[in-house]
Amino acid sequence: MQTAIFINILVIAAAILGGALVSAQGMINGRLNQIVGSPIQAALISFSVGWVCLLAASFATGAGLPSMSRLSQAPWWAFLGGLAGAYMVSSTAFGVPRIGSTAWMAALLAGQMAAAVLLDHFGAFGQASRPVTPEKLVGIAALFGGVWLIQR
Repeated sequence: MQTAIFINILVIAAAILGGALVSAQGMINGRLNQIVGSPIQAALISFSVGWVCLLAASFATGAGLPSMSRLSQAPWWAFLGGLAGAYMVSSTAFGVPRIGSTAWMAALLAGQMAAAVLLDHFGAFGQASRPVTPEKLVGIAALFGGVWLIQR
């Protein structure tokens, strides 16, 4: 039981760090957008650096390249994560310089949570179903209220 709690704490800490890095990433890519003159080019540069880092980490950990035979078994939607990431990075590079990191992240979080509640409810993409509750809906409404307050 204690191991599970420790792992959960590590996962939550990783999520908090990830959230902090996403906030910094928005500002960094927003500035890169201003330098290169295009959110698409800023995203391309960001993904190129990320790709090189992931390739190096994959080989450093002994994982190597993905197996083509296993990849061929993946459902079509398994590749949409890259599309979502490309949208996220380029739209963040465009949006943060215009409305600021705080407003952008608040809106982003509200959208993420609203979608997550629906995706959890329906058990999308092979995940376990976690039903919508009134408390979750109140939390989502509070997040959207927070976006409104931050924009005022």
